[in-house]
Amino acid sequence: MAVLNNSKNRNIMASFLNTKTVQGSGAAPKEFPIKMIDIHNILPNENNCYAVTNPEGLAFEMELNGNHVDPLEVIDNGDGTYRLVAGHRRRAAVLLRLERGDDIPSTVPCMVKEYKDDDLLSAQDREIIALIASNAQREKSTFEKLHEIVAIEPLARKIYENKLSEKKVSGSFRKFFSDNFLDISSSALQRLQSLQKLIPEGKEALEKGILTETAAAVLASLEEDDQVEYLLMLDDGQVDSTVAAIKEFKERKAEPEPEPESEPDLHPEPTSLPESAEEDSNDEDLSEEDLEKNEIPVSDSVSGGITETNHDEVVNHIPDVFTDSEDDTDSDIAESSEEADKTDSDMDNSNNPVTDNTGVDGSFVSVVGNEQKLKQESMKWAIDSLRLTVLSTDEQIKLAQEAGDLASESLWTSRKAALLSIIATYE
Repeated sequence: MAVLNNSKNRNIMASFLNTKTVQGSGAAPKEFPIKMIDIHNILPNENNCYAVTNPEGLAFEMELNGNHVDPLEVIDNGDGTYRLVAGHRRRAAVLLRLERGDDIPSTVPCMVKEYKDDDLLSAQDREIIALIASNAQREKSTFEKLHEIVAIEPLARKIYENKLSEKKVSGSFRKFFSDNFLDISSSALQRLQSLQKLIPEGKEALEKGILTETAAAVLASLEEDDQVEYLLMLDDGQVDSTVAAIKEFKERKAEPEPEPESEPDLHPEPTSLPESAEEDSNDEDLSEEDLEKNEIPVSDSVSGGITETNHDEVVNHIPDVFTDSEDDTDSDIAESSEEADKTDSDMDNSNNPVTDNTGVDGSFVSVVGNEQKLKQESMKWAIDSLRLTVLSTDEQIKLAQEAGDLASESLWTSRKAALLSIIATYE
């Protein structure tokens, strides 16, 4: 959709001009007669944003039409010069013909306009409206449309607020502006306005047709550094200029960057064990003092502990590496006995449990004379300690997972597997 490119918008724009200058929408009224002015005294309007295209073609048309020139619209600068409101291309064509030596007069017909301030708009506001309205019929580039929007928006807002106070209009300003001044949808207006955020290289790509207007609008929604990055990738052929490609790039940029992997903690803080595990440990661990006394717990309250009912079953599962033969046991007993010089048969006859030597608290019993039972209890203690360490590795794995630390998680998982392998071997 073109901005201000039809008679509807031209008439709307002209309706806001001073009544004495409404000729911008049609034929000149009689009170503004045509005046011949030297073309060299007519200057371009500094507010003109429109490109002067193909003056050569217009010069040829003038020549074919008997050197006819439609009247230009100008404003008197008060110093012998005039500034253009409408007719920049006609001025360029006449100057071109004079420069190449065509036999034509240097004067051209002009309508001298005058704009005045009023309660709503200033004379300069009305001049800008007239300049834009006079170009309503031409084909415009994207940036010419954008310039029109930027130039006319503050004036349209004044008009909107005035009509709103008089209850002559309702709805949002954006809809009023897009419908009555631009004849485009509100979304098209928003897209055009977003192009103001394009970096210069993006604007150049749009002007050259590398980017469509819609694609440029999506690119303009990116941060400047991201726009630079995408355009460099586009120039290298790594991406294309479609809307879908730019949106995909935008989505990737919106994703959070992964945190760098940290080195595994080879000396982690000890993890506190569950209360139940601590209680088990306290019940089952043998202190150095206990070992020196050759005493072991007789409580069967610990899960998996050795009791009178499961003693034989546990013994059968103890690996040979942790047990001695009967001969070794007899030999050990012989070495610790005062009757070491007796024969093996004598030792067998004397291999009866000694009288219990219960401690003060009644919880320990002497195992002197039963070395095998001591080793069985020691083996059980070692296995149970390994199980408690497995619980500790579970806690470390959980902490690593919560922190997203893949290296630590892998390390502790490997350690746990090693512990379980040992436990499985000797259980």
